[in-house]
Amino acid sequence: MGFLDILLDKGLSDFVRRFEQAGHGDAINSWIGSDAWQEIAPADLAKVVGSEKIDALAEYAGLSREDLLAGLSRHLPEFISKITPNGQLPGNK
Repeated sequence: MGFLDILLDKGLSDFVRRFEQAGHGDAINSWIGSDAWQEIAPADLAKVVGSEKIDALAEYAGLSREDLLAGLSRHLPEFISKITPNGQLPGNK
């Protein structure tokens, strides 16, 4: 299992839904097919992703939780933007 398999284990649509349910829908929706990204604080990202998954990702990457969350909060918007180039989730028309 790779890093993205851990992070997006239930797919991108579920990942987006988790952000929306946690009150951070505006942030992730700004990342989809856009480069006008709203920031998300590492602590807020940790709440969305979940402690168990953060621990698994940190172990996989060989990073501390703090370093992992700092990197994810910096680079996740660009990643989401690149995999949704037309402003749509993969598989959605």
